[in-house]
Amino acid sequence: MVVAVVAAITVAIILLVGLSSASNSINDAITPKPGRPSGYHGPAYPGMQVQDHVAGGPGRPVDLLGETLTAGDLVRTAGILGPTLCAPVTITNHSATTKDVGAQEWKLQQPDGIVETFGITGTLLGGQIAPGGKAGGTVCFADTGQSGAFTLLWQQLLRVDRAVWLLRI
Repeated sequence: MVVAVVAAITVAIILLVGLSSASNSINDAITPKPGRPSGYHGPAYPGMQVQDHVAGGPGRPVDLLGETLTAGDLVRTAGILGPTLCAPVTITNHSATTKDVGAQEWKLQQPDGIVETFGITGTLLGGQIAPGGKAGGTVCFADTGQSGAFTLLWQQLLRVDRAVWLLRI
């Protein structure tokens, strides 16, 4: 009887240690880490994270999570709901599974550090891309009249990896 109790306590301790370790591993995988991305030697930008994948410039691709993403220069436009900043984007699915696509994955960090979510005036439609498929359009954000260094971000829901374009206007 004593041996069974000791064995049960030992098993419980092993399970708790294993769950704690697994929980820490999951937490590390989903928590953004501030710092310079591996292999990136360009200028620092506000909110820089180790998990960022920085494009080599406007129109340059970023390969991330089975997709190739590109984003062009920002353009000031007169949107339906006021002035906007828009960038042309494309997403190509290189994976073996269907991928979701939409403007909700895009954000624009203004020179003052405020991050704008997508606006309703862009032409990138929400939907899915089949393996080998491609989608494109524009993503637009409210134009606050600022000039300088903007950071265009693409990030899937519940992921820490981000595609990043450093753009000036």
